[in-house]
Amino acid sequence: MKTKTFSKLIVLLLFLPFLKNYSQDSTQSEAFRNNIPENRLSIGKLRSPNRPLISSYYLMEEAKKGNPIAEHVLGLSYLLGEGFEPDTTKAILWIEKAAKSNLPSACFNLGIIKANGIGKSWNPFEAYTLFRKAAEMGMPEAQFILGILHSYSLTVNKDLQTTYNWVKKSANQNYKPAIEMLKELKEMGIIFKDEENIISELDTSDISENSKYILNENQFVAQGYQLQFIDSAFDSVSSKNDKEKFEEYLKSDNSNLKKKLGFDYSISKNDFEEDKDTSTSFELIEKGVLNGSPEALMLLGKMYELGVGKEQDSIKAMSIYVQAFKLGALKAGEILFSKVNKQSFFKKLEKEIKNHNNYDAMYVWAIMTMLGYDYQLSKEQVLQFLEKSASAQHIPSILELGTIYYSGTFLEKNEKKAFEFWQKAKDLGNIEGGIRISFSRLNSENISKTEKSNEFKFIKKVAENGSVFAQALMGLIFEKGIFVEQDRGKAAEYYRLAASRGNETAYLSLKSLYDELRPKEEIFQIIEK
Repeated sequence: MKTKTFSKLIVLLLFLPFLKNYSQDSTQSEAFRNNIPENRLSIGKLRSPNRPLISSYYLMEEAKKGNPIAEHVLGLSYLLGEGFEPDTTKAILWIEKAAKSNLPSACFNLGIIKANGIGKSWNPFEAYTLFRKAAEMGMPEAQFILGILHSYSLTVNKDLQTTYNWVKKSANQNYKPAIEMLKELKEMGIIFKDEENIISELDTSDISENSKYILNENQFVAQGYQLQFIDSAFDSVSSKNDKEKFEEYLKSDNSNLKKKLGFDYSISKNDFEEDKDTSTSFELIEKGVLNGSPEALMLLGKMYELGVGKEQDSIKAMSIYVQAFKLGALKAGEILFSKVNKQSFFKKLEKEIKNHNNYDAMYVWAIMTMLGYDYQLSKEQVLQFLEKSASAQHIPSILELGTIYYSGTFLEKNEKKAFEFWQKAKDLGNIEGGIRISFSRLNSENISKTEKSNEFKFIKKVAENGSVFAQALMGLIFEKGIFVEQDRGKAAEYYRLAASRGNETAYLSLKSLYDELRPKEEIFQIIEK
C-alpha cells in the first residue's frame, strides 16, 4: 500500500476547543463548531443553558478588572449571545483584550476570527502569528494547527520537519488528532529528527508574568478534526486480493464513506447533525457521481476496473478516471499516465472504436490527446470523436464540447453553442451542466434578482452536496462579489475546500488571495521550488 499523498494536502485549519464557564458551574459552553469535516469553522449553539443573569454580572465585573479569562469568556458570550445580546464588535474587543494578556485560548480564538474574517478583515498571516503564540505557550490544539500550517506553502514555506516538531509536541500532550497525524507522517517514510525544543521566532518575554492565566489542557475538549487525504489503498489491481480488499472497503461504515465522497460540506449552517441515511455504499457512490464528487468518480472507476458491483469494463473505468481527473483527482492522473504508457492501451481503444463504436473509448482518446498524453489523432479527429459521442447523448463528451466552444480551444469561440451543449447536459440530468448554466445566469444582466437568487442557491446547494466544481465557483462568487457582498474570507474557505480535494484552479485562486495580503516579513516569504 502506498503512503498517503500528504504533500498534496491543502486544508482549512479551523476548529475551536470547548471552554469551562468562568462562573465555575459544571457545564461547558461550546464556542464554535466545526460543521464541515476537515475544513470549516462556524459559530455554533451552546450545549449548556444560558448563564444566569447574576453570573453574567460577575463575569462582566471580573472582565472590567482585567482578568484575561473573564475577558475571553465574556467575548465568547457576546459572540454567541449567551447571557448577552449577540454583538460581534464587543465580542472581538474583549477577546483581543484577553489575547493581549497572552491567554493561550484567547490568542487561539482570535486567530480563528482573523482566519475566518469574522467581524475582522480576513488575514491568515495575523492568524498564524496568534496560533504560534498559543502554541509556544503549550496549547496542544495550536501546536497541531501550526504543524499543519507548515505542511504546505501558503502562509509560510512548507517544512515537514517543522510540521513534525509541532505535531509531536501536540501528540506528547495526548491530543488525538496530532497522534493520528504523527502516524501519517511516519508512514511517509521520511526520517524526522526529534527536537524537544523549538526556538521561538516571536518575542515571548512578557509571557511568564501572565503564566497564572495559562489554562491546563484538560480544560480543552477538541472537536473531531481529521485530515483529508486522497485514499490510495487501491492503487493497483494486480491480484485477486485487491478485489477482495476493495469489496471489504465498500462494506465499511457509511458515515466514513460519506466524508470521503464530499457530502455535507455546508459552510453556513450552524449545526452538524449525524446523517441517518441508510443508503448502501453503491447508492452513495452513485449519488456522489451525480453531484460531481471526484472521490465518488474514483470509486466508480475502481468498481468498473475490478468488476465490483459493476460488470468489469476497463474502457468505462478509464472514461470515469478522465472525468475524475478533470475535477482535480490527482490519483486519477497517475492512473491515466500509467495506462497510456503501455503500447497496448491505444490499440485497445482503436479496436473498441472500430468494432463496437465505443463512445467511452472515443471520449478517452480525444481527452488524452487534448491533455497532451498522445499525438496520434488530428484536431479534426478529436472533434469527430466528441461530436459522434455527443450525438449519442454521451454526457462527458457533451460537456467537453461545451467547454471547447466556450474557451475557443480547437474551435472558434462561441458562447451560444457552449451554452447549448451545457443545457443539453443539464437536460440529461447532469449537475455540472446545470452549474455552468446557473453561473452564467448569475453573471447576466438580463434576469431578475429573484432568478439570480435561485441560481445562487442552486450552486451553493450543489457545493454542499459535494461538487468540487461548485465549491470552486462559490469561491469565485465571493471573491468577486458576484450577486453577493464581496467576502475574501468566505472565498478562501470555498477555495480551500475545493483545493483540499485536489482542484488546482481553486488552489491557485487561494494562493493568489494569500499573495495579495502577504506581509514583507521574511517568515511569510514563499520560496518557489
